[in-house]
Amino acid sequence: MKKGGQKKKKTAKGPAKGGHLKAVALPKQHGLVPGTRFICKIVRQEMGMTQTEMASLLGVSKKAIQSYEQRWRSTPVNIERLALLYLGCLRLSLKGSNLQCWKETGCSRENREKCIAWKLKRGDICWMFTGTYCEGKKEGNWKQKFNMCRKCPVLTRVFE
Repeated sequence: MKKGGQKKKKTAKGPAKGGHLKAVALPKQHGLVPGTRFICKIVRQEMGMTQTEMASLLGVSKKAIQSYEQRWRSTPVNIERLALLYLGCLRLSLKGSNLQCWKETGCSRENREKCIAWKLKRGDICWMFTGTYCEGKKEGNWKQKFNMCRKCPVLTRVFE
């Protein structure tokens, strides 16, 4: 316990030994959940980058990366989305993947024509975009969307 009767906050653990995150359980068990304060550290370690390199990639200062990783402040939504995008693209390129979410999920033609992932022909990174039509409805904000995406076979295959 800390002074004043406050409980000490638990900190998240980084990736598994060897620097690789585990397959299917990745998004929840390793903290890749929007709004978590340690998402930049997990992504940075997975990509094998220093804090300085990560800061340059994301367009922020090294001090900002340190403050996200040390939980001094929350990672802004735009930064966590970029970090996940870079990691997802790296994994997809290493796999030589040609995922198309509309095929993976059996999306109807009506929903496809309204969906930003379909319009951009980027069914491999549909999880990155707000404005997709998953499960027959337009997704809400980033946090709500990503919570749904964690159960999706497309995201699971990207991060396995």
